Amino acid sequence: MKARLQFVPPGGGETDYVMDAEFPELPKAGDYITIRFGEEQGTRDFIVKRTWWFLKHRGGDDDSAEVAEANVECYFAEGHNSTEDHKNACRYNINKGRNDHNSENGKVLQFDSSVY
Repeated sequence: MKARLQFVPPGGGETDYVMDAEFPELPKAGDYITIRFGEEQGTRDFIVKRTWWFLKHRGGDDDSAEVAEANVECYFAEGHNSTEDHKNACRYNINKGRNDHNSENGKVLQFDSSVY
């Protein structure tokens, strides 16, 4: 299933950038997303906050709708192999976020180390 990933500071805020991706199923809140860009050493890491569903009414007398787009809101997080640039972006973005409970009171979100 296609989805548009929207990368935002922890706690929400303005989207920093977007990326379209194909998934076997849509990511769920709390899922980890790790992206490796080309030959770059390290990763850029994110935690899924929520999915936004955009529907389009079919029109006429048909009282139904179809999925027009699914957007997956992702918070910046530090993973086990995050690049230094990504870690800096996490620190920068924590200051842009709302600093609500999702940003752990102003701390950079981090992946658990349960599988490493």
